[in-house]
Amino acid sequence: MIALKAEILMMVHSTNEEQKSVPFKTRILFGLGCIGFYFAASAGIDKWAEHYSIGFESMVEGCLPYRAYLIKKDIKTANRHDLVFFSSKGMQPIAKDGLPVGKMVMGVAGDKVRIENGQLFINDKYLSSLKYGSDRLGKPINFWDKEYIIPEGKIFVFGTEKKSWDSRYWGLYDISGIRANIQPLF
Repeated sequence: MIALKAEILMMVHSTNEEQKSVPFKTRILFGLGCIGFYFAASAGIDKWAEHYSIGFESMVEGCLPYRAYLIKKDIKTANRHDLVFFSSKGMQPIAKDGLPVGKMVMGVAGDKVRIENGQLFINDKYLSSLKYGSDRLGKPINFWDKEYIIPEGKIFVFGTEKKSWDSRYWGLYDISGIRANIQPLF
């Protein structure tokens, strides 16, 4: 098969006057090199795809300010400010279970979460209002008010955009549910 591809490559270029001056052996080696490069690149792409993929935000206004992400399938950390990729669970009526979701980890085990009068604080630092959820779902602004310490194995995920539906509304997420870490591309 390789010889056939090299022969086809040589026949295509044999009408070009400049190519006729290149020695036959050089043309064969070049053709075989191109074929080898093709197979090596194909194998490399398959290997790359085992560990990474590219994801695109499907919503016009998503949860994070980015449009495309590198999804790192082998990395599943949950440190503060990590961007994580997981399947939605319990996010109704905004999202049905099983949809791919990307958020930022804002709270980890031991952190204190306080929602008071519709204002979110983690470790007494103000993060955001719950006005979007209150308006969208027709609930009073203090509907989600509570205070708790994040237990081991759980994280508080947060979207930085105004219309994000996140742990402010549907609670903590299990670390074991993280499918990958994500890195914004643009």
